[in-house]
This record gives sequence, C-alpha cells and structure tokens, in this order.
Amino acid sequence: MSTQISSILSKEQMLAVVDSNMPDQFFAVCKDDGFIYKYDKANTADAETGKFKKFTSGGSDIINLAGIIMGNYADHEAIIYDNRELNDLTDVTVSTPSNGQVLKYDATNNIWINGSAPGGGGGGAADLNDLNDVTITSATNGQVLKFNGSAWVNAAESGGGGSSAFLSQTLTAGSTTVTFTNLPTIGDYYVDFYTSTGINYNSIDTATAGQCTLTFTAQSTDVVVYCEIKEITL
Repeated sequence: MSTQISSILSKEQMLAVVDSNMPDQFFAVCKDDGFIYKYDKANTADAETGKFKKFTSGGSDIINLAGIIMGNYADHEAIIYDNRELNDLTDVTVSTPSNGQVLKYDATNNIWINGSAPGGGGGGAADLNDLNDVTITSATNGQVLKFNGSAWVNAAESGGGGSSAFLSQTLTAGSTTVTFTNLPTIGDYYVDFYTSTGINYNSIDTATAGQCTLTFTAQSTDVVVYCEIKEITL
C-alpha cells in the first residue's frame, strides 16, 4: 500500500501524542533527525518518541514523500534528508569535479554541469589589458589611460587644460600611409601621433586643410596609428 506522510513533528511532540487522538497507524517526519517515524498504538512506548518508531520499509509499505507539507509550522526548522548527493538530481551531471569548479547550465542538453569558473575563477578580467576595450602597449612610468575614439590606450599625460580628442587608423601590412581627416582648422591645438608598436612615421603631409597623411616604412603586420588632438587654452 501507499502511506501518506501526515505531519512533521519533534521528538518532544511525538512523546506527547495521546492514543485517543490518533488513528491506529500514522507516519511523520522527525524534525530533530530527519528520519521517518511510524506511530502504532500497539507499540511499546519509547522514552524519547513515545509510540513513534523509526520506520524501516521491509514489507508492502511504501512511504509517499510527495505528501509532505513543508511549512506552516510555528517552530519548523528541520531539513528532511536521505543522504542524497548533488549528482543524484535528474537535471545535474557532475563528472570528476575538481577544486574551484562551479555549476553551469548547459542549455543544449538542459542540464547543470560542473566546469571552471569564468575569468580564472574571479569572474572577470585579471589585468587591465584583458578588458575588451583597453589596449596597453609598452606602458611607461607616468602614462595615463586615454580614450582614442574606439578604445582606451596608454599615453603620456599632456598639459594645457583644454579638451582632447583621440582618433585612430590602421596601417595595414605592406602599406606605407595613413590619413586622418576632419582635423580642426581653427584654434590652437597640440597634435601627437603614436603607434601600437612604437614605430615612428617617416614624413607628414598637412597640405590639405583638416587633413594629415603620415608615411611609414611598410610593416609585415597591421599597426594601429593613434592621433591625439588637445586644445591649448591660455
């Protein structure tokens, strides 16, 4: 037969049960130790639990745990347990876990699996240069982080107190020139050029207003060329 769990009781509450208020047989979970107990009026009273005896299924009785109501008990604080492990859950697959791993959801297979924590365990970048929008190249003492229009780069701190702008162009492998356009034509500005690899330009052409073309020695790989424009205020 299938037997419904009817209550969650402490051992003290079990001991206080009076036969006249109970059916012939009654099942409960003990909040003190988490085990299932069976009440039977025919039992000899126990000093701790009265006529409740720890239940061991050896016959036709099958305990229906689905009948347990967790809550609505003024002093309820027990957790029911049966020595199960995380990997016993139907939506969890843990394979050879190691120290520091976390549980991740595998949406393809609809299960939780163990794996390494992102970012080496810290959940993010370990160094400033690991950030997607930061490019640090041969940093030197006193440099600051500046935005060049598309990324944060290290550069020398410049004075003057005015506003700054940063542009960038890519000198593709084998090419010799890059051109910056839409440069200011009115006012006083400090303009500085530098590259992601530290190479210097060979010449500069500013013949066209608002435009500047730099000539380099051809490189075997792409090089990012940066242009810093800072307004000079007196």
